[in-house]
Amino acid sequence: MNQQNNNSRLIIQPHDTSQQCFKTKADIEQFVDLVKLAPILIKNVDEAEIISAVINQNEFLTEDDHIDLKLFKQSRKGDNHGTNVPEELVQSYTKYIIPDLSDTNIIDVGLRIGGFFNEAGCFNYSIKILNITEEICKKQKQNIFLLRRLLDCYHKRIYAEAIYCEFKAAEATFISAQSTIKELEKLNSVPNLAGLYTNFSLLYFIRSEYDEV
Repeated sequence: MNQQNNNSRLIIQPHDTSQQCFKTKADIEQFVDLVKLAPILIKNVDEAEIISAVINQNEFLTEDDHIDLKLFKQSRKGDNHGTNVPEELVQSYTKYIIPDLSDTNIIDVGLRIGGFFNEAGCFNYSIKILNITEEICKKQKQNIFLLRRLLDCYHKRIYAEAIYCEFKAAEATFISAQSTIKELEKLNSVPNLAGLYTNFSLLYFIRSEYDEV
């Protein structure tokens, strides 16, 4: 990033302006840990800007809560130009759809980011990340490991789609999950499906299909 961008503050913009993506300090710490875990996700957004952004959006945080006060003060300098950090993460992750650039670690990062966005209430960003993760999985040579990761992707995504009332997309995810389960059955490697079936039930409940729950 250029000097001007490094001296500007960012504003997190969740999908619903009435609901912040980051509700607690623990949410922020987990988000920062994820960014540190995956260097691929911080090429367009540096750590100081992320922390400054979430502090600006959460009144319960002060400068004393910042993990690096010097970085925080530096990142507060300059004019506020407002950048959507979750969207930056999605865009940075998108390029790893290319098979030559992706590997199992990239898939795991996508699953963790998608799961975090679910917990933070940023369901639209979770869906975006998990859509990319699914595409990355499908571009790899299929094996038990990848099929299980793909099923985990559907597990997380159908939850976000159900809560976000994306029922048509959730139905497609349901079908994909069932297909993946069948593939794992052929390999005698079906994982515990309790969490996935719980999310199926959640979808039925939200759609008022109580007989299916």
